[in-house]
Amino acid sequence: MTTQNHRPHTVWLIGGGVESLVAASCLINEAKVPGNRICILDSRGQRSPTGTVRNTHEPHHPHPLDVPIFHHNESLATCTRDRTEAFMSEPINFLAHLGRKQVWRKNRKDILHFLLQDEEAYEGMSIQLVFDESFFDTYFWRLFSSSFGLRPSHSAVEFHRYISKYLDEVIGNSIQIADPLQLSLRKTVLQPLRAYLRNQGVEFHNLHVTDINFHPDSYPQIASGIQAIDSCGHSMVLPVRAEDILIVTLGSAASGIATGTPASPPPALSTSTQSLLDDPSWALWFALAKKSSQCGNPASFCTHFPESRLGMFVIHLPQAEFNLLHHRVLGTHPAADATIAESNWSLKLVFPQQEQHEGDESPRSILGYGFTPDAIGHYVEKSMPACSGDEILAEVLGSLNIPPAQIIAKARTVPYVLPLGLSPLLKRDPGDRPDIIPSDLGNLALVGQYVEIPEETALMTEYSVRSAQLAVQRLMGGLSKVNVAEVHKSFLAARYGRKGGVVSCR
Repeated sequence: MTTQNHRPHTVWLIGGGVESLVAASCLINEAKVPGNRICILDSRGQRSPTGTVRNTHEPHHPHPLDVPIFHHNESLATCTRDRTEAFMSEPINFLAHLGRKQVWRKNRKDILHFLLQDEEAYEGMSIQLVFDESFFDTYFWRLFSSSFGLRPSHSAVEFHRYISKYLDEVIGNSIQIADPLQLSLRKTVLQPLRAYLRNQGVEFHNLHVTDINFHPDSYPQIASGIQAIDSCGHSMVLPVRAEDILIVTLGSAASGIATGTPASPPPALSTSTQSLLDDPSWALWFALAKKSSQCGNPASFCTHFPESRLGMFVIHLPQAEFNLLHHRVLGTHPAADATIAESNWSLKLVFPQQEQHEGDESPRSILGYGFTPDAIGHYVEKSMPACSGDEILAEVLGSLNIPPAQIIAKARTVPYVLPLGLSPLLKRDPGDRPDIIPSDLGNLALVGQYVEIPEETALMTEYSVRSAQLAVQRLMGGLSKVNVAEVHKSFLAARYGRKGGVVSCR
């Protein structure tokens, strides 16, 4: 690894998601790199070399390609000491079998022991290797699994990070979930940020990056060229100077997304990892991993479809029907989301904040997640990926004891299947997630949901943002004024954990 003692001639940002946008903003504002020296290379919207159209951002049908699934609102992070301690001492939250005191006491002891250990102790382990079967029948587990999509086969390290960071918020029901289909964030965050960067002179190029060349005799290896394909299928090599820097987004949890309609399910997805190589973010990661063992192991995250599959849907409906669902699900509670406990699909509904003006009769939207989509529905006897939008809405309404006919007639429900939607949560071995600055690469940083950021929780927007901030901070060295905040900790983790931490008390 090398750091810059002078500002780079050109900064190449590969990938057009939130990571590249945040990195570009940090470079301009904190590292004082002129915008006209920054190039963002992104191929979404162009045809692949095989002739298929890649995932696109369509004005009326956006796909979840930029924003990770969950978002933690720091303004809601509160130090709920009394509530947390009361929850942890309540038997019912850890009781798996009624009448067996030793069960809840053991489960509570196990979770406290788990929380207070360093996360490194659980590298390479799944959650089900750490806890016995009785734990997965407890309210504590249901609370976390339904909040974040965690499964027993997922990474114990990820579970440790979620408990360490969000125990207080989950207990207080103050977790906010972002809009992964960008119904609001595209307008409020991403589009203005792109416009700002263009105004600063940042160049956006519609190129599919296939590989990166390195000088053969240098150590650490210095990038010398970017292999790319333009929208017409023409190959090129963009020269990279030794003083340039590259920031590469690895992988995408939205790769392979399939979209259905109210009347038809999403098309069946290929279960071949090879099909994902049409996505440039994965193909490039595989190419880099062949050149450097320090670039991680992408196969650990894109070859376990049953464990990573996520079902999603968006319900568009008139204000009156929206209000009915909102009241039935949340009542007068200020929370913006709720889990449908009786659902075989582990459904979660999210009511994102949407600007509504007087006289505005535009449809309102509800986001939905199915964290166990391969299960058979209770009211619709199919798996979630096999259902049309109307069938998914019928399952939701049946779970809420709402007669479906009237609402389905007025609603438009669009279903999605993301084969890698939960892939950042998968169990992995040490080294599968690369460091942001690989030790054997000199002018290149890696960012996104699959790089290693100790203690930070994957699938959260903060993970992508923090990776971009750290990349700029470490590549630019003393020229960077990027201030990366410490990872927020829950009350118990901050007070009793081995490494301590920062807890918000308001």
